[in-house]
Amino acid sequence: GVAARAQKDDARSAKWNSEVFQVSGDWDAATLHIYAGLPSVSQVGQVGDFLAGAFRHVVSNAQNAKDEIPERLRLWVTELGTYGAPELDFTFLQALYKVILAALLPTIGRVDVVLPY
Repeated sequence: GVAARAQKDDARSAKWNSEVFQVSGDWDAATLHIYAGLPSVSQVGQVGDFLAGAFRHVVSNAQNAKDEIPERLRLWVTELGTYGAPELDFTFLQALYKVILAALLPTIGRVDVVLPY
């Protein structure tokens, strides 16, 4: 089985996170829906910081998984997307950010699946 899990970003989600793993069941994995908020990039000098955000997002999700999800569960990222900065929609820069996320999320030891869209 798979235990679904919301992201930890508000009181409702925090409540969901604390309750979902109390449900009895023989769970094999937890699903994660990861959405990275993109900042606007208006100057070439901001590109490095922009891309560094993808690395920070992976580190943040690794810590979140460690803190919130029982160690016995594998992790499946069944939704991976970005939002914000509409001027970057469908650009090379947005694609590169998503590729970095998709490539680095499996470095979180328990991640078996990453499905970007």
